Amino acid sequence: MDDSNKPASQVFLLSDGTTEDFEEFFKKDPIGAAQYATGLAKATQQKFDGLEEMEKMLEEPNVPLETRKQRLSSLGKKSQSLFKFVETTEARIQARDDTLGWTTGGTA
Repeated sequence: MDDSNKPASQVFLLSDGTTEDFEEFFKKDPIGAAQYATGLAKATQQKFDGLEEMEKMLEEPNVPLETRKQRLSSLGKKSQSLFKFVETTEARIQARDDTLGWTTGGTA
């Protein structure tokens, strides 16, 4: 399957969520990957090294897009715990995949 025309976020979300998958997402779309990682941290109430710095970079006003991408890319290179955090959390999500869903609580 050719993923070259798909957005990096879609390729990642359809992947196994490994460190390599997230590193590729981060290389192609550092802003989207940073938003995903910070959102995942909030949703799971967990932290990784560089989380606060990453959140500040995402929220910093009046920063040109390319500058923001460069800053996030350099932070990603420094924070390997970011990639491990995403991989571990993705593995937990996939392991629980069969248990996620809606129940009506009623009888038929």
